[in-house]
Amino acid sequence: MKVFSFFMLFFFGNNSFALTLEEMLSLASYNKKPLFTSYTDRYGPVLIPLSWIQLETDSRETKISKIQSAKSKILPWSGHWYPHNKSEILQGEDFNYFWKPVNIQGSPLWKYDQYVLKTRGFNPKSWKKEKDFLKLYEKSVHWSGLCDAWAFASIFSKEPKRSIQKNGITFTVRDQKALLLKIFEQRNYPNHLNVGQKNDGSYKANYLDLYPEQILKIVQRQLFERKLPFIFDHDAGIEVWNEPVFAAKLIVKETKIPNRLKMILQLTSASSQVLIKNLPEQRINFVGTKKNNRSYHAYLVGKKEGDFFRVEHGEWDEETEGQNSAREHPDYVIIPPFVEEEESFTYNSLNAGINASIVREILQ
Repeated sequence: MKVFSFFMLFFFGNNSFALTLEEMLSLASYNKKPLFTSYTDRYGPVLIPLSWIQLETDSRETKISKIQSAKSKILPWSGHWYPHNKSEILQGEDFNYFWKPVNIQGSPLWKYDQYVLKTRGFNPKSWKKEKDFLKLYEKSVHWSGLCDAWAFASIFSKEPKRSIQKNGITFTVRDQKALLLKIFEQRNYPNHLNVGQKNDGSYKANYLDLYPEQILKIVQRQLFERKLPFIFDHDAGIEVWNEPVFAAKLIVKETKIPNRLKMILQLTSASSQVLIKNLPEQRINFVGTKKNNRSYHAYLVGKKEGDFFRVEHGEWDEETEGQNSAREHPDYVIIPPFVEEEESFTYNSLNAGINASIVREILQ
């Protein structure tokens, strides 16, 4: 762990003392508000079986055998995330990246409007409503878009894998996925659970959140126990990049410090970055799951309880093998509704011209 040369001075009367950044990071772990411990408060502490912990005396084969892995029974699919500051969704597959839409008749929303006109006798004007909406975001930040809607759609909807014909209208894979993203824009379920504080850049934001023991507990419960995916913002800064996580690999090692373990957590998520720069037509109808693998390093502090190591808190590792997990770690996690909550889970589009049931009818 790298110790930074700069420090912070604290004054008490005539006395003062200095803390390195490493010490401040450690101190922060002991002063967490309930906001930052919500998942372990709700589902209990992280318990690591002692049989998972790699010991210094273990052989290479034994260490390998102690690596734990888990995978979701649901495999999310990849698809384009449609940034708000571009008009791609208003265009056909030969779209440009500027604000003058081309091939409007090839747009997923134009096709949707034509389908509704043919089957219901009226034009819902979803294309125009989307254009009016996106105009407001023409100069928005580059990362604003439909990544959250895509993450939900890829978990709860079957992946479109081929073009379909409906009432003489051809809906390509790209069209179908775009429509799915639109109907998952707005979601409502009573037991909505976000873990961690979203970093909005304000002075109140806690950059170290999401803490290591919280993400580990989520991985244990969601992937190891329930075999279900979850959604995370993989960027700890103000940018939001939501992706559905469907697999994990966990390595836990003993350290030279008593009651302190080293954790290496690898998370595998689906990617929405399916376009090749300057060659969008080759990937716009992407089918399958493009994977992202990210590793996070942390220290877990706690004590042994029977056959388990009970984690009391975690600290992100500032530097291991050139990686700074204190800087690069998940910002927050969204736990999607599954099983017991599914019946009360509703979703729809922010575009008043798009009806979720009609989209489902097209995709049948």
